[in-house]
Amino acid sequence: MSTNISSLKQLMEAGVHFGHVAKYWNPKTADYIYTKRDRIHVLDLEKTHKALTEILPKITEYVAQGKVILLVGTKKQIRSIITEVGPATGMPYIDLRWLGGTLTNFKVMQLSIKRMKEIAEFLNSEKSSRIIKKERLNLQRQLERMHEKFGGLLNLNKLPDAVFIIDPHYERNAIHEAKNLGLEIFAILDTNSDPSEVDYVIPANDDAKKSVELIMNSVKEAILAGQKQIKTDTKLQIDTNKDQKSAE
Repeated sequence: MSTNISSLKQLMEAGVHFGHVAKYWNPKTADYIYTKRDRIHVLDLEKTHKALTEILPKITEYVAQGKVILLVGTKKQIRSIITEVGPATGMPYIDLRWLGGTLTNFKVMQLSIKRMKEIAEFLNSEKSSRIIKKERLNLQRQLERMHEKFGGLLNLNKLPDAVFIIDPHYERNAIHEAKNLGLEIFAILDTNSDPSEVDYVIPANDDAKKSVELIMNSVKEAILAGQKQIKTDTKLQIDTNKDQKSAE
């Protein structure tokens, strides 16, 4: 399964090249800027395309090694993209709000996730029929609130190996925690972010849904390609073991 890398035309049609108002720029993004037009910075799409060409295979390789990437995008217009890519790939995700200590206080986060699972299990069991309606309703509301906060982290049993962040400037807390723990950072970033905080930079419009969606579709394909590679390698290993046993 190969990853589809968008053409320059597709990137332009999605508005990937539109940066921020020039006065809000971070000078460290200068290498990614093509020009300034009507006080707006315009990103160099050739560099965006080059970044995708280099980074998407890296993501595939990363996932093929069994590594986990936490997807982060909490801006209102981005949430639906994250809630599509996360479940589609089985990767953990945060789409509503970054809670302080999500990574740096992971043991406490795990306790919250465990509690959420326990409530869900209880409500789905016969035991829940023994409590009064008001108590059941309170538990359901509690579960809904917890699911909004931690729902995308249900299968995160250990710290992720990396984070993929949409807009590091907006997700400063996520960047800070990931850096403190030495996690690798992939990011879609615009002209107002600091690329020096990111290991793998995809320079792009990180506000427009169409722009982010185009790139995240490719990221999704890259993740799925890595997962397919794991399955293929596992099957080959099983077949090899069978052949060895037959030979004996």
